[in-house]
Amino acid sequence: MTRIPTHERDIIEREIYLPMLMKILEWDRLIIENAPFKFNSPYLELVEQALKSVQKDLKVTREHLRKSQTKVSEIKRIVILQCIFLSTMVTKNYIIILIQD
Repeated sequence: MTRIPTHERDIIEREIYLPMLMKILEWDRLIIENAPFKFNSPYLELVEQALKSVQKDLKVTREHLRKSQTKVSEIKRIVILQCIFLSTMVTKNYIIILIQD
């Protein structure tokens, strides 16, 4: 059980997930711009509104973290890759550690 208060934990989770959501929405915007739709504008407007909302939420989140003197940073990323070798039907797990420079 964590000793971080629930409200603070929610703020920290927003700091982690909102930038990911922004990247996804920006990717969606690029896809929609290049898609062969007759009317791209309604979809683009929807994605733009979502991006603005996420940016506002991220700004509020970062202000709260700054006021509470909380810092969230990525030190290293661990990715677990599971490979199944078909020739031997053996499953092996690999841990890939990506260190941020």
